[in-house]
Amino acid sequence: MLALQLLVALNADNVSRENICFLILLSISAHALLPTYYVRFLETEMSFLRNLPIPLPKRLLQFTVTYAAILLPELIFLLYNEINVISLPVIISLYLLAIVRLSLFTAIQYFPKLDLNKYTGVIFAMFFITIILLASFSLWLFISIEFIITILLFAVYYYRYEPLLLKEE
Repeated sequence: MLALQLLVALNADNVSRENICFLILLSISAHALLPTYYVRFLETEMSFLRNLPIPLPKRLLQFTVTYAAILLPELIFLLYNEINVISLPVIISLYLLAIVRLSLFTAIQYFPKLDLNKYTGVIFAMFFITIILLASFSLWLFISIEFIITILLFAVYYYRYEPLLLKEE
């Protein structure tokens, strides 16, 4: 929120879509540890949920709805401060990109033998690749591709997941 407010203050007369997209991607990356904690909590403290007859799409939906709620302040901020600079469809697409990206980060958490160092590397790589490709491709294309990848990864790896055992000293 501070980065978004700084953008508005510095570029009050000339705010560009690219700057706001960059800051939203930065905000998504700042929230990237949420999927780690969320998956760890569900798989250790709430591990009994795996035994409940909850369909796989609803399991993914619980993550997605949570991220939608967590990212509401960013959406409200953009709607309040940037609606005269950026069109409503672009603001909505940025919000959806953030939700889908965090859901993708969640699906990545279910990779076998994934530790925090590898996960951080994936986040940085995705951040820079997105910045490079954002000039050439539409946000809706990113959202669609990441949504499909999220569903596929979650479907493949969810039932194969085994949490890494922490070393006891």
